[in-house]
Amino acid sequence: MYLVEFVADKVPWLDSAWDAVHTFVRVPAGALLAASAFSDHGAAAQIAALVAGGTLAGESHLLKSGARSAINSSPEPVSTWIASVLEDVTAISGIVLAVRHPVWFLALLAAFAVGGGIALYFLWKGVRKLFGRIGGWLGRLPAVRRSDR
Repeated sequence: MYLVEFVADKVPWLDSAWDAVHTFVRVPAGALLAASAFSDHGAAAQIAALVAGGTLAGESHLLKSGARSAINSSPEPVSTWIASVLEDVTAISGIVLAVRHPVWFLALLAAFAVGGGIALYFLWKGVRKLFGRIGGWLGRLPAVRRSDR
């Protein structure tokens, strides 16, 4: 599966389609994976892990797909490939760090969660501002009459 992701990441239109499909895969998978890791700890721990895992998976997916959709809209392929290789290095490094130094991994994961949450907050504010401006521009346009169509 990683090989498919590795190849799909390198082609801009395929990467965007892949991210769109994975919107419905990554978040539930992250939630279920986290809940299954706490299967021996009771229902309350499983529910908390389900929520935390889904939240982290959703946050990382929003950041990845949002950044990649902006990068993929660039006409040159170099930035797409650089972003893809950086994602691959980050994923492999994260796995190695989680296995060899889990405390450091959890600290970096917490920092990512906080930083990603802050980034999503400002991104959301920017999107709302953009749509407000577009709405303002559209509100100023003259109405189209049936006879003008």
